[in-house]
Amino acid sequence: MSLLHADVVIVGGAGFIGRALAATLISRNKSVRIITRRRDRARHLLPLPQVDVTEADVNEDRVLQR
Repeated sequence: MSLLHADVVIVGGAGFIGRALAATLISRNKSVRIITRRRDRARHLLPLPQVDVTEADVNEDRVLQR
């Protein structure tokens, strides 16, 4: 899944609130891209086909542009 094809992009999706939000969206059959500083914190979401986890530092402008 590319960012352009995700229904929702969550920055910080591996955190407490992001996890709850991602779970709700997934239960509603939405495709979700999660951008997180630590991919290992979102490992429980990796097997799900409608989830794409990207590790990135969102404080860097070039990362967000990409």
